[in-house]
Amino acid sequence: MFVMNEQNPPVEGTFQVALSSRNLSNKIVVMEAPETVRVKVRGLRNAIAGATGRDFHATVDLKGLKPGQYDLPVSVTLPPGYELVEVTPGKVSVSLESVQSRQFTIEPRLTGSLAGQMVLGKVEVKPAVTTITGPQSALDAITKVFAPLEVRTNTPTFSLNTKLVLQGPDGNELKSLTMEPSQVNVSGTLDSGTISRTIDVKTILSGNLPDGVLLRKVFTEPVKVEIKGPKDIIDK
Repeated sequence: MFVMNEQNPPVEGTFQVALSSRNLSNKIVVMEAPETVRVKVRGLRNAIAGATGRDFHATVDLKGLKPGQYDLPVSVTLPPGYELVEVTPGKVSVSLESVQSRQFTIEPRLTGSLAGQMVLGKVEVKPAVTTITGPQSALDAITKVFAPLEVRTNTPTFSLNTKLVLQGPDGNELKSLTMEPSQVNVSGTLDSGTISRTIDVKTILSGNLPDGVLLRKVFTEPVKVEIKGPKDIIDK
């Protein structure tokens, strides 16, 4: 009920109001729902002129609902001095999914240029598994969980912490999921890789000379050669 006042008469106004949910179970997540609804209210002209969509609250009640698709009525809460005329739409389509947890093996993904002939040796991720929690459809979309790390060190070993990245089917990064842990340690070794070394050529004779033949001197050409290969083999 409004008291008539020629200078401040009752008028109507329409506002875009954010739509929220209530009584949502912690085992359920809203996957699809409108972000806003249109709310038409009546109030004194000064009140309508100074109002914004944040002054009103539009909600859907999810109490007791299981995963699925629902058409739910929209409830609107108004502050004193306003009267609800219309809410559009009066019902909204809401999609609910269950929240699940799943374990994924973590893959190291190393980048960076190694110095000289250095090559990457053994790499270890600790812990090797992470638990990811979120909607089932989001978990199904995960193709890889990797630990990115740029190696810049020249030392024989490295050990660094890095945040995990979730990869989707198109190679895009997936977000808005909970990971435990979300950060891991990546450690490894750097080997010297291929090396070269110059060594003397030694002549090894075998067999028996014919009767009456005497070997007096042996010449070898070249007297030195350069060999290349893995360090662990060259060292032998």
